[in-house]
Amino acid sequence: MVTININGPVTNSQISVDASGSVNFPGWPPEGAVDVGFTGTQRGMTRRQQLRLEGLVTPWAVGRAHHGDCVGADKQFHSIMRRLGWWMVGHLPLDDRKRAFCDFDEMEEPQAYDVRNEAIVHSVAVMFATPAQEREQRRSGTWMTIRRAWACQRARRAIDERLILCIIWLDGGLMLSDGALNVRVAGVP
Repeated sequence: MVTININGPVTNSQISVDASGSVNFPGWPPEGAVDVGFTGTQRGMTRRQQLRLEGLVTPWAVGRAHHGDCVGADKQFHSIMRRLGWWMVGHLPLDDRKRAFCDFDEMEEPQAYDVRNEAIVHSVAVMFATPAQEREQRRSGTWMTIRRAWACQRARRAIDERLILCIIWLDGGLMLSDGALNVRVAGVP
C-alpha cells in the first residue's frame, strides 16, 4: 500500500501515486533536460535510497548533475548518473580529505563546504538529498544543504521560479517540496 501525506494548497487531482511509488506532483518530473543537484551522507546511501533515486531519474531527459565530490553518497550518486549518461559537474571542496575524486565533465573552483553547498543549490532546478536521519540535524552538511534549499525555495517563489527539493529517506520514502507544497510518500517494500 502506498501512503501519501499532502501539506499545501492542492486538489486531489494534482497529486497521485501509482502502485510502484511513482509520483505525479505539479512540475514533476521536470520537462526536458534539467540541472539536478545532490547532497548526501558520507556514510553512503541505503540500497532503498539508491533504488528510489535511480527510479526517479531514469525516465528523465539527460541533463547536468551537480554534487560536492564527497565520499559516500556523492560517489554513489555520481555512479548512478554517469551510468545514465548525465553530464557531471563537480563543486569541489577546499579540503581534499573526504573527496571521492570522481571523473567530472566540468569542475567548479574549490570552495569552503558551506559556500560550495549553496552554489550547488543555486545552480539547479531539482535538488536531491539523502540524509542519514529523518530529523533535522544541526551539525550535518547534508542537513545544512537541505536548509539552504528551503531558503532558496522561498527566495525563488518571490520571483516566480521553482526549486523542487526531493528528500529520499533511508527506507526509500520521499518528500517532494516546492516551497509551497509538501508531499510525503511512504518507503518502498
